[in-house]
Formats: sequence, structure tokens, C-alpha cells
Amino acid sequence: MPTRSAGPVRLALSIALVLASGCGDTHGPLPFKPVVETRLLMEAMVDPQADLIWQSVKTVVSEAGATEFRPQTDAEWAQVLHAAASVTEAGNLLMMAPRARDTGNWMRAAQALVDSGSYVLRAAQAKNPDMLFEAGAVLYEACNACHRQYHWAPPPDPPKVPPRPVGRPVTGSR
Repeated sequence: MPTRSAGPVRLALSIALVLASGCGDTHGPLPFKPVVETRLLMEAMVDPQADLIWQSVKTVVSEAGATEFRPQTDAEWAQVLHAAASVTEAGNLLMMAPRARDTGNWMRAAQALVDSGSYVLRAAQAKNPDMLFEAGAVLYEACNACHRQYHWAPPPDPPKVPPRPVGRPVTGSR
């Protein structure tokens, strides 16, 4: 009965072992360096961009009737897209030490920001106002779920900056 040589198998395993051993972490810690505290990150990056997203698709009801606002131009959709990108990536920034307050609920809340921001991003890329409205609601819940658990008092004199206008009244009937 013929026997097979174990040489090729041993050679393949040896090569795999050598290649795998080169994949270890030999570079030390990653060069990330958070610069601002969580509160400033939220005030400067997350809050204004989330507000832009939420204000971009809305219905205003007055005595004169209901007026729907939607992004209509490429430039308006680009504003929403950029806001979504900022909010989404801010979720990743919130996972970095020293911002991450714990490895459980904080990380899940930050991941929810990434996930809901990604949903807004897809809606903006599709230029779909109905999807954007739904994605904005998901983002709103992700933000509120985190704030219910990790809340701090507002700053003494928060800046009074009006939301940037995005979208215009929809003309014609829907």
C-alpha cells in the first residue's frame, strides 16, 4: 500500500505558522489622542448636526395650514449627508478612552449612535425624505436612551444658536 509523505503538509503548516506570527500587535498603542471632553464634543459636533438632521424633514402646522419641509436641492441633501457623517463618526469617538465611561451600556449607546447615524446616512444618500424622517426618529431615540442614563447638567449659559435652515417648504400637493 503506498504511503504519503507528510512533508508537504508540514511545510504548509510551518508557512502558515510563520505568517500568523507576523500578525501580532508589534506597534504598541494606536496613535489616537482625544483632544476635547465629551461635553464639548457633544456641543460642538453632535448636537448641531443632529439638530440639522431633525430640522431637515418636518411639518409645521399653523392657522394657515400645514407646511412640509424637505431637502430639495443637491446642496441641501449634501448638508444632511455631512451632518449624518459627523454624527455617525462621533459615535466612534465616544467609544475612545477616556470618553468611554464603561464597557457595557456606554459602548452600546455609542454603537446605537453609529447605527442610527448610518441609517440617516443611507437616507441622505438615497435622497429619500420619508426614510430620512424615520431615520431621524431612530437617531432621536438613540440619543435619548443614552441621555436617560448618562446625563449631566447643561452648561450655565448654553449658546443660543438658531438651527441652520435646511430644506424648503414643499410646493404642490403630495
